[in-house]
Amino acid sequence: MTAYKMKFKNIFPLLLVMASTAPSAVAVTDKEMDQARAIAAQCYLRYANDGSGYLDEFRAGSMAELEGKLKAKEKENIKAFKSIQSPSDYASWDKKKLVEYWSKTVFESPKLEAKGKSGRLRARARLNELSVAAPAPDAGETKPEEKTAQPEPETAPESAPVAAAEAALAGEAGAVKAEADSLVAAAEEDMDVVSVKPEDNSTWIYVAILVGLVAIVIALVAYAAKTLKSSGGKHGEGVRPGSADDAEAEIEALREKFGKALGNKNDELAKVSQALNAERERSAMLESRLAAAEAAAAALRAEIGEIKAGAVSAGRPEVSEPRESAARKRIIYLGRVNAKGIFVRADRHFDPSHDVYCLETSDGMTGSFYVVSDPTLAEMAMLSLSETLGGGCAVSNPSAVGEATEIQTDMRGTAVFEGGCWRVSRKASVSLR
Repeated sequence: MTAYKMKFKNIFPLLLVMASTAPSAVAVTDKEMDQARAIAAQCYLRYANDGSGYLDEFRAGSMAELEGKLKAKEKENIKAFKSIQSPSDYASWDKKKLVEYWSKTVFESPKLEAKGKSGRLRARARLNELSVAAPAPDAGETKPEEKTAQPEPETAPESAPVAAAEAALAGEAGAVKAEADSLVAAAEEDMDVVSVKPEDNSTWIYVAILVGLVAIVIALVAYAAKTLKSSGGKHGEGVRPGSADDAEAEIEALREKFGKALGNKNDELAKVSQALNAERERSAMLESRLAAAEAAAAALRAEIGEIKAGAVSAGRPEVSEPRESAARKRIIYLGRVNAKGIFVRADRHFDPSHDVYCLETSDGMTGSFYVVSDPTLAEMAMLSLSETLGGGCAVSNPSAVGEATEIQTDMRGTAVFEGGCWRVSRKASVSLR
């Protein structure tokens, strides 16, 4: 080995020492995996059943502890959660991947109920509170007392937030170390293969490459140290990691509670509205019966008067046959027809805001009806054609509703008076003009 090669080989230990200063990554143990699974399962069960409030009274440290406190409903719900298999490579995970899997990946499973998936935010907040232990050192690693020849300077004990920041940067520093090792190995292999001569100008190319590698490693290590210091300072100001997730979980719980309360109020309003509509329909039916009774009474009074007048003029107290005027047709204006085929309103005079049909009857028990030809009625009917005419008419050309301005009756419908109200026995046929 030449003198130049000896100089280059002396640089490699320096690179290895600098790369090894990065903190080692944490890993997940079997106990931590089981605890994370229990946390995610408890949050899922709490949201899957509104009556599982007792789950808020404790925090399970393992699946066995959780299952020992479950009631019948949660024992049934947890079957779907337990059917999700855990990955086999979790021993190589860090805390970030552990939290990501049990608070996101698992909750995206189609096996879980939609309500239970709302617990993912609470699960993330609790999982972020876990501490993932560092893995045991490998046999080939240098012991701490062999690695450092000089005593380390005294430092103040690190707080929990700084330790969390160091764990977050562990993966980044590990990547730096791996990259440095690969570059050093490649450079060393090239040095073994190439025979360098003192007079060969290519030697300076390798010198420049190695100098560049040293600069890269120094820059990466400095960047990692600066990031660690910045993260430690931010956490040291009192910002607790995971507090944003806790707040988001609380907001989600408040939204769910508000949604339930709003849903209950909407149900109550729907019941009140339904009862109000029933009373309105009953009131309209009574009005229809009253108007029909008044019309019949007025007709009877008119007939009696005409009969009396005819009897007096003829000089006899009674008549054996009704006069022709007694058979005169009477007109009643009716409203729309409800789902039972009953006209909901009856008036003596036409009101376009309430009445739709004109019924003619000579006996007060049967009659024929048609749609009143009125511009105001036609304009209002075009806005809700099926609701206004659907119960009493068959429209031959409903597609012309956007262009038509009047409603023409092609064939009258028939109605009968029974049960104190007028009922449709045959619908009318109309067309839009």
